[in-house]
Amino acid sequence: MLSNTAEYALRAMVFLSQAMPGKVMTGRDLAAASGVPAKYLSKILLDLNRAGMVTAIRGQGGGYSLAREANDIRLIEVVEIFDRPRAHPRCLLSFEKDCSDDAGCSAHDRWKLVRSVYLDFLDSTSLADIADTAPSGGTVLNAQPSSARRSTPGRRQGR
Repeated sequence: MLSNTAEYALRAMVFLSQAMPGKVMTGRDLAAASGVPAKYLSKILLDLNRAGMVTAIRGQGGGYSLAREANDIRLIEVVEIFDRPRAHPRCLLSFEKDCSDDAGCSAHDRWKLVRSVYLDFLDSTSLADIADTAPSGGTVLNAQPSSARRSTPGRRQGR
């Protein structure tokens, strides 16, 4: 349900939340720790900085840190920077562009339930909730780089 970009952003945010208070992480260190390609991560960090999720400190000794406390950041806030989970969903089976309660496909009711649980999870879970339960130096998200689970040729990665 998450794009690779949103997953990478969450991974980076988890690692930043596990850093010692007041400590910054360089983009290179964050990429190495999270398994996210460095060039791709730099674009993600730029978007996170523009959205007010991370603070970027330039120059020697610079790097990135969370802009707010991890317990004040809901997962939905991070995901919505890169994905549109609340947007009216496309039909799961791709039969109709607009699959609605009035004219739903055969999977509509079940898919609606799954989406509801997914959105509730993102809304009710803070970054601290998942960072606190992540193994030290790792995340509860998929620990291997997403490149290990590439999509089929011709499909876009990330978004």
